[in-house]
Amino acid sequence: MMLPSKVCDYLYGLSLQLSKFRTSCPGTLNVQVVEDAGETRVSRLLLCEATRTVMSTCFDLLGILPVTNF
Repeated sequence: MMLPSKVCDYLYGLSLQLSKFRTSCPGTLNVQVVEDAGETRVSRLLLCEATRTVMSTCFDLLGILPVTNF
């Protein structure tokens, strides 16, 4: 049995962690991640992609269409 409130709580916590990650990166994340060198760049890009995948899956479980473009 799926408990939607648990999924929502998880999504909320994940979004808080993503926000902390974004503010802890020097510079603007969208620019900084692409301009970082070597392993740091790859690691940050993989973390962003993994977070997007998890959030998208959670939204799908809840029947919510995620915003993909601003």
